Amino acid sequence: MELNRTWISKVGFLSKVLRNAEQPDLGSFFYAFIVDVSLSLTTSIHAQSEVFGVGNTMYILVQGLVSSDTGARATSAFSAEWGVERVHSAGAVWGQDFLLSDTRLHEPAESLALTYCETMVLNRSSFLTLVERHDGDCPGLKDKVRRFYFAVGWRCSGRC
Repeated sequence: MELNRTWISKVGFLSKVLRNAEQPDLGSFFYAFIVDVSLSLTTSIHAQSEVFGVGNTMYILVQGLVSSDTGARATSAFSAEWGVERVHSAGAVWGQDFLLSDTRLHEPAESLALTYCETMVLNRSSFLTLVERHDGDCPGLKDKVRRFYFAVGWRCSGRC
């Protein structure tokens, strides 16, 4: 769990669930949810200058440097007009808007590997399946997810 604590702390909803996992009464159930989320991550490796990224996906950078555009236009060629605004290094998390069903609120999914990079990937359907599976054991889990949806949606609505 300690290896994942760094990126979990950068995802608002999961950091709150992790705090619940540290409570003595129902903590073991929330801890099991966090473990299942961590185990659901898949590894993705990208060569330097490779463009990658799909919608409804959250990325966690394990190694390397990645640039991503948060502007309104993204091209697969990463042309000069792409307007790179972010450079991510190890431990960075992006795509937290993967939970939003309205894709107009999503940041562009494409990213550019500036160096060889390794990412861990979590897609929306896998995450929601885990929420359903653990909802009975983790009181209020769906409500926490709903609040996170709202907060992310509210933040992202300024981009539309």
